[in-house]
Amino acid sequence: MAAGCREAPTTPKGVKPISTDGVTFLGAKTGEAEIELMKRLQPCLTEFKDVQAAYLLRGKLASGEQTVFLGISNGQNPDPRLMAAVHEIFHGYFASSQHLDIVFLTSGEETRAMAVADPFYVRQ
Repeated sequence: MAAGCREAPTTPKGVKPISTDGVTFLGAKTGEAEIELMKRLQPCLTEFKDVQAAYLLRGKLASGEQTVFLGISNGQNPDPRLMAAVHEIFHGYFASSQHLDIVFLTSGEETRAMAVADPFYVRQ
């Protein structure tokens, strides 16, 4: 695994992919902290060969709550090792009270994401 991307055998407690049913993608999340997070995630995403693209998105849940999603295009395959690696990188930079929702995008969801944001990672 790449530096900063330790492979964990299981997903950490409380980390799970979420559904985008009823979610509206609002656009890219691009503050200074988010740009640094995206830089830290890129080498890790490269190590997971099925990851084709990744998006850091603002979204609104059906409840009206706004949140930030990491959208991963990998054939909609929720990979516990990838979720664990992302969790570790995220919590190495943000406070443990913060969370990052992870969405494994279907092709339709990726089309919706691409309509409002460019991917920060694209497999070369």
